Amino acid sequence: MTTFALADTPTLSPDPTQGAFVAYYLVKKNPDMSYDAFRSYEIETHAPMPLSLPGLQAYRLVFFPPSEDGSQPYDAMATLTFESRAAHDEALAGEAGQRALADLPNVIVPAEMVFLSSVAGEAFVGDLATD
Repeated sequence: MTTFALADTPTLSPDPTQGAFVAYYLVKKNPDMSYDAFRSYEIETHAPMPLSLPGLQAYRLVFFPPSEDGSQPYDAMATLTFESRAAHDEALAGEAGQRALADLPNVIVPAEMVFLSSVAGEAFVGDLATD
């Protein structure tokens, strides 16, 4: 097999910022909320709850604004990084985790939430640095 690459072509390498376990939660907003109300509630009220989880190494919240044709299947994705799956599960089972989980019906449709996960070594980033 022959592989061709330019010297300044971006490359993928393991993401050094990733923890051992990353949980991805794709969510749909409560249909009774406007997108702006959803975004505001997430930032001001809900996000501080997962940020208080013990053992949390990183938290990212990404919003997907409504498209003109209404085709956005999800409204946001929360990414939580922990040392291990056990640390993730333990954090959610604890007081802070239960408080965050109990708040979900106020802002999202829990039955439509999608959970995905990855482990260290399965996440890569593009290196866009040039010499």
